[in-house]
Amino acid sequence: MIHPVRLDGLSQVDPLESLAGARPMDDVCVMLSNPQVEINAEGETELIIDCEPTQIVGRFVGLVRILSRVDSQSNLFRVRHHNTATTNFYKGTEEIICIPQVPQDRKGITRSTNKNIEKSQLNLKGWYIYGAPNAEGTFVVQAIEPRALVQLEPQKVITKSSAIFKYINRGMWAKTKLLKGKCQTVLLANNQKNKETAVSQWKLGDKALVIHLFGGIGGQKAEAAAWLPVPGHLSYGIAEVVRDSISNELRFDIIYHQVYGHNLDGITSGSITWAAYMGSLWQGWY
Repeated sequence: MIHPVRLDGLSQVDPLESLAGARPMDDVCVMLSNPQVEINAEGETELIIDCEPTQIVGRFVGLVRILSRVDSQSNLFRVRHHNTATTNFYKGTEEIICIPQVPQDRKGITRSTNKNIEKSQLNLKGWYIYGAPNAEGTFVVQAIEPRALVQLEPQKVITKSSAIFKYINRGMWAKTKLLKGKCQTVLLANNQKNKETAVSQWKLGDKALVIHLFGGIGGQKAEAAAWLPVPGHLSYGIAEVVRDSISNELRFDIIYHQVYGHNLDGITSGSITWAAYMGSLWQGWY
């Protein structure tokens, strides 16, 4: 387990110290909601918050389409940034960035790969990349989030109640092997006339309940059967419709409320963004 050894011997550890000390290095980065800075009676500066911080990853964010790998032995990729003038990637600024290959976990499993990422179905809509420049000025990706996953417009809309029932019972888990390396977004909109009217129901500021669910790891390096009846994990979260600061389009901003205590890969219990939980190249659970 990853123990908060840096807090050993300290008395009266407060919640923020507990969060910062959850991992052995100073790499827990958070976002504060409506913080206030005040000067108290002793002339000291105080930071006042009224809710728990949300864990994030990366100091900067961009929206890019990956064009090509620089060479076969490199983790450098040529990308094109989203162009606000054209509202797509046409004539966007090009740059070379680093997308590190995810190392194997403690069981020898590589949970994701940057191999052929430029050929991915998800690359058409682009990726949100989170990270910061290194000493040479090259942007190093710490987390990646497919834009297609968080856009309001889904890949498929089902409006008839009978078809919705069939999809929930059969279709949602059908042909899962064929979905490897892809994402699937389906809007179940009972009694809506068509796709356009169903999607238009989402408005800025709307919130939806998120249920995050995964099972055991299978395949050639399947994890051992757990003592629990069902392996895996579930948590809840909130998806809020926000105005994207880069594309200016409405999108979902997903924040999980994880209840790990804490896991072996450094996932820390609490509020955490999709990019930090799912998309992190180091702690991510894809």
